[in-house]
Amino acid sequence: MREASIGSQVAFTDAVATCVGCNSRPHFHATNSRQLQPELIEAGFTAGQLDAFRALLRDPGFAVMSYQFVSTRGRRPGGWAA
Repeated sequence: MREASIGSQVAFTDAVATCVGCNSRPHFHATNSRQLQPELIEAGFTAGQLDAFRALLRDPGFAVMSYQFVSTRGRRPGGWAA
């Protein structure tokens, strides 16, 4: 953003969450594995392996970190008018 002449008013926020036995809320890894199941099977995974992966995510003894989320924002000095 700085290279795009947005100036020095650039900030970012990032977050990573740990989920243990992710029964209480949707889990990104499980959701992504469902959304990408056709591509994952085409890449060589079996439906049984994907089911086992999703079951592991629900295991109360298993912990996994989420993907890192990054939000970046910036503002041109003097506003956005060119």
